[in-house]
Amino acid sequence: MDKEFSNRQYFKLLTEGKYHEAEDYRRLHVPHKLYKFVWLEDDSKSLLHWKIKERKSNSLKFSALQNNYLWLSHVKQLNDPYEYKCMYVNKEKFRKAGYSDEIIATFENILQDNMNQMGVTCFSEKEPENNMPMWAYYANNGRGFCIEYEVISPNQIHKVFYEPDSADAWRIPLAIILTDMMGEFYKNKKGLVMDESKMEFCSNVIIMQLFMKHTSWQHEQEYRLVYPLSPGTTGCKVGIMGAGLKVNRIIAGMNCSKEHRDILNTISNELGCGDIYHVAMSQTSFISLVRRGKVVNNNGK
Repeated sequence: MDKEFSNRQYFKLLTEGKYHEAEDYRRLHVPHKLYKFVWLEDDSKSLLHWKIKERKSNSLKFSALQNNYLWLSHVKQLNDPYEYKCMYVNKEKFRKAGYSDEIIATFENILQDNMNQMGVTCFSEKEPENNMPMWAYYANNGRGFCIEYEVISPNQIHKVFYEPDSADAWRIPLAIILTDMMGEFYKNKKGLVMDESKMEFCSNVIIMQLFMKHTSWQHEQEYRLVYPLSPGTTGCKVGIMGAGLKVNRIIAGMNCSKEHRDILNTISNELGCGDIYHVAMSQTSFISLVRRGKVVNNNGK
């Protein structure tokens, strides 16, 4: 990658109607490696009902890893209450453009319905050796583990855009795109011929909301995989090969139990990744990766 990804450049291409160029630009800037932090419950607690529940939760996560699939959760289960709220319909502007309240309301419902039918899973670009907040937030203070994925195909991997404190840079181009979408939607309602390539683009723009977050989350350096869900479901399984990913290595957290490390090590060898790594403190570094009792560098050597 020659230059760092630019949100402005991406949106500039979109608003100029250069949809294929925008997609090529996005795919070009997907990193070669991504990291997924996985929460494991502490199943050593004494209360039986908690112990059974937690063991089941952990077993499902081990099973997903062992069988090469990802679980994509419904967007409503994400931990940011402001998810998918960066797009809004400026009703007054659409009224001035001649659209009726009925058309506007139907269009709003379409935007919302599309969001309610999507499953999401999240990754970080930042390496686990230098990502202690992610170990704390998403891997139960190091009791869980991290999976390093090699990105085989970037087609379905999307970078998360972090909205600046001043949202003008986002809402102006999004307003242009939404106006374009409304025009095509109105053609459909009137039984007129729509521009199919533009409608395909508009459908993709609707889910773009899932890739926008406030700048306060920027430290996560997040990428996402998104799939449509069947009606009434809370999530879905997606094979990692179909998602364009391959497991490279598994890293156990600093506080991951020996029982869990042993399970992860067995799975890692079954997947052809060899023994696992685990996070530890060393004499030369506050946080290091250890494998087979030896400190290794970021390349696993």
